[in-house]
Amino acid sequence: MELDDLKNAINLENKTELNINSQSLKTIKTKVSNFEKETKRNILIESLVAAIAFIFVITAILNGHSIYPIIIASLLPDLAQTAEPKINFMMYASLITMAIYCLFIPIKLYSTINNDESLNWTLTSRVDNEIEKLTNQKKLWSQAHLWSFIPAAFIGILFFWGLQISLLNTWIPNIYLSIYLVFITLAFTGGIWMKKYMSDKRIQPLLDNLHNLKKQLNSTAV
Repeated sequence: MELDDLKNAINLENKTELNINSQSLKTIKTKVSNFEKETKRNILIESLVAAIAFIFVITAILNGHSIYPIIIASLLPDLAQTAEPKINFMMYASLITMAIYCLFIPIKLYSTINNDESLNWTLTSRVDNEIEKLTNQKKLWSQAHLWSFIPAAFIGILFFWGLQISLLNTWIPNIYLSIYLVFITLAFTGGIWMKKYMSDKRIQPLLDNLHNLKKQLNSTAV
């Protein structure tokens, strides 16, 4: 866009804003801004949790062979008397997968808010940028079962099933593993509800407001 064209676009939008309900515009800006701040705060918290979890997981991978028997001997001394507990292949596989998962999640989350705002000088361009960011957030949540819930459930089941085999030498789920599997099912169901709520109830109304605002800008500018 040439400088003169940019000046004309800004002047036209300044006149256009006068024809738009100022209270409605302020409400939309506030809602979008609050959601964006909440999103960035949640991403920061989840990234910190992922970083801490990554450190613990790497420690478990490197020193688990020596730490694991000590932990079992302290918590379940009867099991440790029959044979020395050892981390098996399933447990190691789950830990390695967990380490990858801890690195992937922050990258996935930050990719949805990393938009170029350097050229957003006009109101229309700012609205377009917010629409793009919210569309990315909606896509992120609508696919949360693929990149978050299913991998997390797989990692947990793999680890605790391997833990049972390590301690009891049986594939058949005992009462504790069965309870954990029920918990995973309930958590997964709750996650599916949450992703639908975020996508349909939190993000879509904001997108509708922004699309309506863009229509007003375009129609008034004509």
